[in-house]
Amino acid sequence: MADEAKAKGNAAYASGDFDSAVNHFTEAINLTLTNHILFSNRSAAHASLHHYNEALSDAKKTVELKPDWGKGYSRIGASHLGLHQFDEAVEAYSKGLEIDPSNQGLKSGLADASRSRKIEKKRKPETEFGEEKDKKQKKAQSQEELGRVKVSGSDENVVKSKTCFVCDGEDDWVLVCYREECSIAVHQSCASDEPDFDEFGNFYCPYCWYKRVVSKYVELKEKLMVK
Repeated sequence: MADEAKAKGNAAYASGDFDSAVNHFTEAINLTLTNHILFSNRSAAHASLHHYNEALSDAKKTVELKPDWGKGYSRIGASHLGLHQFDEAVEAYSKGLEIDPSNQGLKSGLADASRSRKIEKKRKPETEFGEEKDKKQKKAQSQEELGRVKVSGSDENVVKSKTCFVCDGEDDWVLVCYREECSIAVHQSCASDEPDFDEFGNFYCPYCWYKRVVSKYVELKEKLMVK
């Protein structure tokens, strides 16, 4: 009975029906409460639904039942990543690699978590300046009214601007975030680190780059088959 429910859960997960997958895995778990793979699979299904707290609970149960299984730590890392708990995600992936050093999923997850943590740390100082941040955001919104011109790279990322998000410079070239809904612009010389460009040369501000990384991670994870 448990194997049948598990098979149904796997099939539902593979087809993208994550709600049904959760239900089937739950049915299987109720029939055998000590199967770590079932908790791992249900964690993956919850994560695919962006139910990261539930995913984390199942991932921790997975590790409790099978502490020497690297994939359990990968589930914990993915859940923390979804919750934007990047320090915890890095810690989980690192622990998993101590158990399974050659696991590519753990390596990839650790790289994503480390990069997201780095981006988040860059953004934190901005949140400490209340009124100053609001002022800069309002100025950044004025970018939407500016015409775009080509200087180098993509036509879509460089504009002639008088409102750099960082220095409020009034007469220099700035990079503007490629995402349509984001109007953040910054001089390359004002950026605290190397700017982030995609494979087509489009610039993304740190926040949008982080969202892009997480989105790609979740997309890739959802394509993976559970056991």
